[in-house]
Amino acid sequence: MQTDTADPDTSLSLDSETACTGAPERQARDTPLAHAENDLHAAGKGGARDTFTGARVLGQVLNTYILAEVNDSLVLVDQHAAHERIVYESLIKRHKRMETASQTLVVPETLELNFREASAMEDLLAPCAAVGIRVEPFGDTTFVIKSVPAVIDDRQAVPLVREILEAAMTDRGQGSEQHWLESILSSMACHNAIRANRMLRPEEMTRLLLDLEQCDNPMHCPHG
Repeated sequence: MQTDTADPDTSLSLDSETACTGAPERQARDTPLAHAENDLHAAGKGGARDTFTGARVLGQVLNTYILAEVNDSLVLVDQHAAHERIVYESLIKRHKRMETASQTLVVPETLELNFREASAMEDLLAPCAAVGIRVEPFGDTTFVIKSVPAVIDDRQAVPLVREILEAAMTDRGQGSEQHWLESILSSMACHNAIRANRMLRPEEMTRLLLDLEQCDNPMHCPHG
């Protein structure tokens, strides 16, 4: 693939397969938990702070939940939902700064749709382009994905666009442009967040909690 704009802070090297199997031997700085850190710590204001200050990670439950001690209480944090929130807020901040980095796919991906799906896809071309997802008509009800945001693994291009399309068809005609932008960014964050059933090292879990604390809305994932 060819990257148009470098985006080191949120460029996640994780896809659904590696998210499940993990790679515990990698250094913490190379894991997705280290990404988006600069954007979130730079926020500085407006968020619920001190939520995890002094947290002591006790372990991981079912390779899905982080168990930590905070102020003499035990907390259980869903690692996927937490990382999804971190990535989502970073994407929102980058979009507001008009720093949408995209990568051109070496081999464009095709989407074969039915007539109803194709009609809905037409309405999504502009909103998708605004966040770095370039989809173009390719005759009849076929579309081709030309580029995706740099934070998206190219193997996730089709699943991501299909998820966006399905959401659009469910809520078609409802919501503002801002609503659809947030919905698309939420899907992008979900596809890049670490998954359940991935083993994390203690330092990774600690980093995740610290990054989550810097979020404006740390208590909810973008999907609610």
